Amino acid sequence: MVPILMYHELSEVPVQYKYTISVNTFKEHLSAIKDLGKQGISINKFISGFNEQSVVITFDDGYATDLLLALPILKEYGYSATFYVSTQNIGISEKWLTWDMIRKLLEEGMDVQVHGHTHKFLDTCTSEQLLDELRIPIKLFKENIGNTIEHLSLPGGRFNQHTIETAKKIGFKTISTSIPGPNYISTVNSLRILKRYTLHQGIGIEEFVKIIQNDRYYVFISNIKYLLKKYTKKILGNNLYQKLWLKVMKYYDQ
Repeated sequence: MVPILMYHELSEVPVQYKYTISVNTFKEHLSAIKDLGKQGISINKFISGFNEQSVVITFDDGYATDLLLALPILKEYGYSATFYVSTQNIGISEKWLTWDMIRKLLEEGMDVQVHGHTHKFLDTCTSEQLLDELRIPIKLFKENIGNTIEHLSLPGGRFNQHTIETAKKIGFKTISTSIPGPNYISTVNSLRILKRYTLHQGIGIEEFVKIIQNDRYYVFISNIKYLLKKYTKKILGNNLYQKLWLKVMKYYDQ
């Protein structure tokens, strides 16, 4: 069984937003992966059949720190990773990756895939909006990079059956969720729904090691927390839940 890790932005200085991980913490994580005798790989390598001594590393959103901070550390350890990008943000400010930066990540052996176009929650989209969210990134990558996009990461972890069916019709091979838990190695060619562990500032190194070791009790507790969060979203609705969540995560204090 293989754990998939989900990171967001890295930072060299302390920040309030809990999803922003310090560079030192990221180094500590990669060191722990190495000490446990495992290898950090991308989604592409995972579905190609890498063995169970692997840990999949992913980043969501498409922050410039993917290249500026994460890449040098990954190269230091000889690891690869998948960077999921919301294409509407590409190059709009210094905070986000540019097309040239994406090319550099690819040249360095990294994997770059799609995180929707506008980062709109896909379970709230009309059929037309959903097609735009998935097809526009594919079109932009072909025009700017010449690459085919095959893997999708869900903005906010939100999805429904319509999301899955549409992604499958378009030709995606995997959908990375926010559901915690390990993933089995499989040679199945149909669309795969992948589980991921969300990394944030509240996760200490002991907890991180439990994730890497696929600790059964930890997986059980993580799923209970996920289900509680899922039902809270259902009761409050996406918009209210997101506002409260951003406040708790101190997003507004950045």
